[in-house]
Amino acid sequence: MDVIKLIKENIQIFFTVALSLFFIHIIIKPVYTSLRNKFMYTKFWKFLTKTNISRTITYVVLSVVLLASFTAFQQKYSIIQLGKKDNYIALVISILTLYGILYTFLQFTIGYALQNKNDKYWGRSITKDFLLKRLGFEIFKSTFFKILLLYAVIYPTVSKAIILGIENFNIPLRNTIPQAFWEVSVSVIYILYAYLFLQSLSSMKMLYSIQERRNSRLEWKIEKAVVEKYERVFEYSYKNNRDYFINELFEELEPLDQNEQTNMLMYILGKTFSSESFLKNQRGGLFKLFKRDDYLFSRAPFYLDNLFNSLYEKIEEYNIQLSLRDLLDIYRWHDNAINNSLRSSNKHEGLLNGDFLDEVISVYSRKNNFSFNEDCAYFKLPSIIENRITSYQDIEEIHSYIIKRQGFKFVLEAYKFNSSEHKNSYDMMTESYYQYFYNMLDFYGDYLSDLKYNYYSGFFRTFGENMMDEQESEIIYDYLINMEFTEHNKDYAVFLTNKLDFKYKASFIFYNILYTGPSRKWEKEILLFKHIINRNRIDESVRDEHILEFVCNKIKNSNIGHRIDSNLIEWIIKNITISKLNKEVLNRCLSEQHMSYDQFLKLKYIFTENHYCSSYFYDVDFDIVNFTSHPYWEIDFLKDMLKTPELLNERFFSQHLFYYCQKISYGTEHFQSERNFSLFLINRSFQLSENQLIDLLDNRYLGKGIIEFLILQLDEPKYKYLTEGVAYKSFSTEVKKIIRRANMSVNSYIDDLVSQANECRDEIISDVEKNEIVQIVEKMIKTTK
Repeated sequence: MDVIKLIKENIQIFFTVALSLFFIHIIIKPVYTSLRNKFMYTKFWKFLTKTNISRTITYVVLSVVLLASFTAFQQKYSIIQLGKKDNYIALVISILTLYGILYTFLQFTIGYALQNKNDKYWGRSITKDFLLKRLGFEIFKSTFFKILLLYAVIYPTVSKAIILGIENFNIPLRNTIPQAFWEVSVSVIYILYAYLFLQSLSSMKMLYSIQERRNSRLEWKIEKAVVEKYERVFEYSYKNNRDYFINELFEELEPLDQNEQTNMLMYILGKTFSSESFLKNQRGGLFKLFKRDDYLFSRAPFYLDNLFNSLYEKIEEYNIQLSLRDLLDIYRWHDNAINNSLRSSNKHEGLLNGDFLDEVISVYSRKNNFSFNEDCAYFKLPSIIENRITSYQDIEEIHSYIIKRQGFKFVLEAYKFNSSEHKNSYDMMTESYYQYFYNMLDFYGDYLSDLKYNYYSGFFRTFGENMMDEQESEIIYDYLINMEFTEHNKDYAVFLTNKLDFKYKASFIFYNILYTGPSRKWEKEILLFKHIINRNRIDESVRDEHILEFVCNKIKNSNIGHRIDSNLIEWIIKNITISKLNKEVLNRCLSEQHMSYDQFLKLKYIFTENHYCSSYFYDVDFDIVNFTSHPYWEIDFLKDMLKTPELLNERFFSQHLFYYCQKISYGTEHFQSERNFSLFLINRSFQLSENQLIDLLDNRYLGKGIIEFLILQLDEPKYKYLTEGVAYKSFSTEVKKIIRRANMSVNSYIDDLVSQANECRDEIISDVEKNEIVQIVEKMIKTTK
């Protein structure tokens, strides 16, 4: 009966509360949400949230005003009826019981969160965030609720003493105020409990669904809270010029799994540094930052550059598994952040003026009062990006990012500012791009096998700018002439030269053949150079005036330009088409310190279409060519040709040697001192007579070269005298000595000789002939004491 009576007495309050909730849900809440969403992006709201004024108004002023109003309303109208005073203790116990139930519920959720593997997102508990925000636990741990709860518990036991104290001290308060305040406190507590109960009913389903699968809406709330936190941390870090932002971020990332590390890092960096965050009508750490004074503006770009450089190092240190595209996004945000920091100073009308470029250069070159490093690192790729390159497609993707950077626009415009006051800055930016492009050529070569089947490349000539294409050709040319010789680089040279105009190909070939320093091995690749020229699709000739001028200029400005002058280049190009050798050509080749006749002949082979030599080409008297500094120039030519034995089987060179050797003869000193048998073998016109051999054996020293040459002729009828003549015994002794010195078996020794011989002539020695030679030599050794 008491319960029914209590309900009847409080029917008004139940009706009022129900009506109020309905009114709030239907009218006030939508209006409030709309106004809040519009208001929270205004400058005034940013000021309030930053200075915590809104927090003070919400939790202090508003709470006191509402509580005082409800107390006054209750004192006057006595709307709230809590029954007789005898029941007050029971009410207090019920309040404490409910609080205990609330505490037990919290323990349950904590245990649930610890056991549920789906509860953690970015290192934060989804359940914790859900309960604190959705169920309103912020209210229950607030000072406001603690005061209400404490007063609701204490008042029933000391209410009489409180009233007497008021009367004794003549405090100008009506006796009903403490009672009204208690009734309001109890009512508010019950309403909050009711709110919690209703919310918990609708939230339990959500909690169970979390156990089965992740909830994107709750994860989004965590993401939003984390981003807001790190925007504040970033601003604080900037103000104090410290690494708080980077250090705190990576400390939080460290315990996460790789997937969450990647997602969290990219989301925070994207929200903090992406270009969208710089819009003036949105919240963004950098935008607020760039509204500071001039001092902050002056150091903002340097701080941001250091921050991103530290970021790259941290990503490597913590082994964050970012994809190449993620790293390139960070690289783009790096550029955007610095550009926006410079632009926000309002000093520049646009991003393509010289003053702006000067400031960009000052950031990336570190040229200041304490440093004089003038190398601009604008296009220098962080090592972590270079380490992520695993295919030529990665290089193409990197390049697509590079050419979208603000600085690349200055590179495209640089040639227009040769006399500008900002020329030095344009030159430094251009040089930075050249260094990037040059370095990327190293990476490109690693995937040559894939490139051969790639008919389209975004890396070469994709800008539609003739000047830019020319500059990139210059970079490729410089890369080629500095490239180390390897078998792989031979193929890469063919690939790269195919990207160049004929004038660059011709310059590359002249540079390598006439190179005056220590051997680079490129000078021997005559067949490769011929292949490069044959791949030229345009009908051009090295004799064309513009080609000749270009080649001369390239050699002049190279590291061999002080030795190879333009007159020599012009003379070579003019004379390589001759159909008959003359005294003037021979004299010029012998008089030049850094050019020989074999080099002239190789250039003739590469740049002319005549692949044969006529019988009258060497219709010139060699005796009239007399150089005291080159007494054996005819033999020296053969020695030079032997340095590239693969050429000896080429029709062009074999014919030249055939007719050339008819014009020369060997001296006794060659038979005595020459150790290379190939010098005699390539001369098809040479034959050592029996009398010459006897004279050498009796009166001279027989050199290793002529002995090995004669061994290879043992099966030839014209050298029958070696096995049957009077010189047989002496020659057999020399053969035995030379094989013994080699410390090899007869079969191995002859096999080695034959292999060398077959490299320098087209008429190879067959296995049958080799076996016959072996048998003859073995017989000679056995019959020699």
